[in-house]
Formats: sequence, structure tokens, C-alpha cells
Amino acid sequence: MNTLARFEPRRDYHIYNRTNNKELLFRNSENRRYFLNRLNYFLKDYVKFYAYSLLPNHFHLLIKVRSIDEIIENIKRIPNIKITKTQQRFLLQKDKNDLINDLIVNQFLKFFTSYSKGFNKIYKRNGNLFARSFKRSLVYNDSRLMYWHYYIIHNARKHNIVSDFRDHQWNSFLGIINEVNWLVFDDVISLFGGKAEFVQFMETEENGKILFSS
Repeated sequence: MNTLARFEPRRDYHIYNRTNNKELLFRNSENRRYFLNRLNYFLKDYVKFYAYSLLPNHFHLLIKVRSIDEIIENIKRIPNIKITKTQQRFLLQKDKNDLINDLIVNQFLKFFTSYSKGFNKIYKRNGNLFARSFKRSLVYNDSRLMYWHYYIIHNARKHNIVSDFRDHQWNSFLGIINEVNWLVFDDVISLFGGKAEFVQFMETEENGKILFSS
């Protein structure tokens, strides 16, 4: 599995990162809310969010890169004074497919820096909080996408943080059920064939054994 996959338009990806030296990434719920706030601020114009899970020293995301047209329109709404060199280069480049990866990697790095600075300020900490290279792997088809949803939503159970995935507050399960607007819940529900089918898939224990054996 390529864990440094290149980002391409309209493709799905599993994103993973952890802290250095197994430090805590979150110390309380306010940290987690701030993390999701910063994530949306830096990435929502470039990707769609399908799933997430926030664990003590790492996180998982499931995303789809937006189309080139969507990204162009979103960048054009940014005031000129705030546009970065990478964003300017993207707008000027004729073949924009060549720059999608750089653009999105840059946005993730800005997100990590922003969260780290806020975290460091609160806890009087110095240095980089995250591992230097975040992992991203391409999800090849809808079947794999479904099982990655299962893996991410059950991740806290996998690490023995909870015994029932429903008891983990900081994952996308309830966000999909309750149709939280920053998650693309309609695409997720459609993928599974309905909300009841989504819940049933998450409740089927056998699905946890299939992901990496297929």
C-alpha cells in the first residue's frame, strides 16, 4: 500500500497522522473541537470529508479531493492579500492536475502547523507536535471505501479505548446519522444504500476481518 499517494481530483483517500514520541494529541474535548475547526478552515475548500476518528495520539480521515473547477472557484473567493504562492501558481498553471498534490499537501501542512501552534501556546510546549510525513493512501473502489469507514469508526475499539464503537464520541458515526453538515453525509448514506444499511454495516462484526484480507 502506497502511504504517500499523490492527490488527484475526485479520488478518495485515507489520511493518517500521529504525534511525535506518542505524545498526546488531545488533552480535552476543547482540543478536539479546535482540531476539527482548524481542519475545516484549511481543507474544506479542497476536499470533502467522509469519515474521521480522533484518538489520544493520532487521527484518521476519509476524504475525497474536490474537482478542479470546485477548487478554482473556492480559491478565487479568497481575498488577494491572503492568497498563498502555491494557490496563485495553481490558478496560473495551465495543466492544473500537476499541482493538485502540492496544493493539498500544502493545506494539510498549514493545518498541522496551525493546530500545533495553538496547542503549544495553551500548554507552554515547544516544537513540532506531529510526525513529519502524514500518511495518505488511495482508496481504489467503493467496496474498499465502505470498509475504511468501518475501520475508522471502530478505531477506538481497536485500541481498547471503548468496548462499543458507539461509546466513542469523536468519530463520524453519529455525524453521519445526525447529518452533521461539514461531513458529506448524503454521499456516505448513498454509498451504503441508506442510513439503516450504514448502521447495519457498522454493527456487523465480520466486516472488521475483511478489510485487509481482500
